[in-house]
Amino acid sequence: MVAIAISAGLFVPEARAKSDLRESDTRTDRIEALQATLLERDTLFHAITALVPSALSRAAELDRRFGSDSAGPLDRLTIAVKANIDLEEVPANAGAKFERKTVAMDAPVVMRIRDAGGIVVAVTNMDTWARGTATVSQLNGSTGNAWNARRSPYGSSGGASVAVARGFVDAAIGTDTCGSLRLPATANGVFGLRPTAGAVSRSGVIPLSPTQDVVGPIARNVEVLGRVFSAIRGAETGDPLTLQPAAPPRRRRTGRIGVLRSMGGVSTSSDAPLAVLERSGITAISVASKGLVQANVIEDEFRAATEAWLSGQSFLDGHLDVPDPVGYRARLADRERLRSALISIMDIYHLDALVYPTTTAPPGLRGEQQTTANCWIAADSGLPALAVPGKIVNSFPAVGVDLLGRPFDESTLFELAGRLPTARTPPGV
Repeated sequence: MVAIAISAGLFVPEARAKSDLRESDTRTDRIEALQATLLERDTLFHAITALVPSALSRAAELDRRFGSDSAGPLDRLTIAVKANIDLEEVPANAGAKFERKTVAMDAPVVMRIRDAGGIVVAVTNMDTWARGTATVSQLNGSTGNAWNARRSPYGSSGGASVAVARGFVDAAIGTDTCGSLRLPATANGVFGLRPTAGAVSRSGVIPLSPTQDVVGPIARNVEVLGRVFSAIRGAETGDPLTLQPAAPPRRRRTGRIGVLRSMGGVSTSSDAPLAVLERSGITAISVASKGLVQANVIEDEFRAATEAWLSGQSFLDGHLDVPDPVGYRARLADRERLRSALISIMDIYHLDALVYPTTTAPPGLRGEQQTTANCWIAADSGLPALAVPGKIVNSFPAVGVDLLGRPFDESTLFELAGRLPTARTPPGV
């Protein structure tokens, strides 16, 4: 299990992630060795679409400035970013063919990673425009699951999840509009966090649905996941949503979680996440969840937001020219009701979090769109959800679960997930 501590509502790691290389190796040694073999190691899975040219010089700069001393909370961590997140050197393309009219700059989330000492080394494959669940793009083809390349990694952040699961990088940054980060995380046996809407800046990210898009981390253990989230969270002037108050709720943890049975069966076998949590002292109860209404606005927002982005206009201020304004406003109101209903369930039953299966079945064949997602609860409500991997069955990850929390209370989700084992290693890693 991962040792963690909670302080002032934030996740604080007590231990550093271990590298495959010796501690005595310089950052330059590490990045040079990684990038020299990365694309060759990825041939079967096709998770990586580009290497970041400056990664080696960035490592050398950190070696010159800090030597063996720490350069920040993400020091010596290698990070990959999804192809819809801007890098000045590798402009975001979202896996799509288009003529870009804007000049790429590092997205704020990338700047925060670098400020914390992390080294961005690669860009990962995704579904075109993030509209899919298979990780197939017009530009880069399909990605294979980290445990079996003939099967789907889910999507749309499949490349990021596979890169982490295969050990190509220590962590990755993906996006989640309706499960795009959580679904591939558990499908590839790793952890993924969809933060509260407004916790992490969306500036510099190609939109799918601005009011549902979030940016979040993927990692093989909760300690690294928490370190990356702590580095990338926070207000950013280019994204108005992050400027809202983001103080975590002050409340005493109860050690109780509620199981949303209406979302599908949650495995109770001895090594499944729910059983492990119960053995650690957590009480799980079934809770009523009928009447929760979906309020997805992707189809309302996608075209208008994409056209605004392509023309260099703002798409984060909430003023979109949607095709059905009346229906759109009704769906936004339904979203607020869903959010309130979920918080009320947690209040009534005195719960720290809700739990439900991330999908209703393991992923199918590579290149095929997957249809078993339980994405909407977190996506439509804007509440944080931490996806934890299931047990390994017949050499493949079983269905994992989402831990859904209160607004800006990611620390509780980290505390719960920290009771679980770290991710298992796929064959051949």
